[in-house]
Amino acid sequence: MTACLSGIVYALVYGWAYALACVAYLPFLMTILVVFGLMVKKSTLDKLNVIKELGGIAEETLTAIKVVTSFGRE
Repeated sequence: MTACLSGIVYALVYGWAYALACVAYLPFLMTILVVFGLMVKKSTLDKLNVIKELGGIAEETLTAIKVVTSFGRE
């Protein structure tokens, strides 16, 4: 955080015109980052829920195979 602020101050001191143009776009860029971050978080949580459900189905299937095999050996 300190490096970011010191970089902005340095840019404003030595190249103020270009630095002001870049700082003007900063809120727009931060908004895009937040929106994309929320979208990635939502899709990741959805993916993890699907993986959890598939893991439960796979576990039930493997357990059923073991039960059927044990009944077949009796």
